[in-house]
Amino acid sequence: MSADEREFLARIIGGEMRTGVSEGLLLEAIAAAWGVDVAAARRAALFLGDLTAVATLAAAGGAAAVAGASPRPFVPLLPMLAEIADDFPAVLAAHGGRTALEYKYDGARIQLHRAGERVQVWTRRLSDVTRSLPDVVEIARRDLSGEPFILDGEVVALDPAGRPLPFQELMRRFRRVHG
Repeated sequence: MSADEREFLARIIGGEMRTGVSEGLLLEAIAAAWGVDVAAARRAALFLGDLTAVATLAAAGGAAAVAGASPRPFVPLLPMLAEIADDFPAVLAAHGGRTALEYKYDGARIQLHRAGERVQVWTRRLSDVTRSLPDVVEIARRDLSGEPFILDGEVVALDPAGRPLPFQELMRRFRRVHG
């Protein structure tokens, strides 16, 4: 590896990349550097939450380690985002004729991880909001079973009568820290 390549790699691993390079290009570079399939590296990035972890895994274990990456509790996953479709038949075609639809609430996407009594909650940008949502943590401990697990969903603020509150009320909660 050349001196430039070593410095580039050190910056990736250290999280100090300030070159204006896109994540996609970095992912391709990581895959090329260790002979890893790009699709496997992209999948690993979703499960590991950042490219530094993918590079570290590729360097330590190569293609087999990257291909074997899987979700683990308390390692937040990168969100899978929706894509725009031209029409409903295009949606069905993209999913082999089967799909599920759900009502869109005016809430915030969260990821909740639980193992034993430990619960953590992250936003779609992978900010830890566990201490801002103690009631969500309590519900997860009290009412959810099937250990360990990772849930991806929408959290909605409700008034005492169970009606949804404005999105701004929920965002205020995210900024508030308990405990």
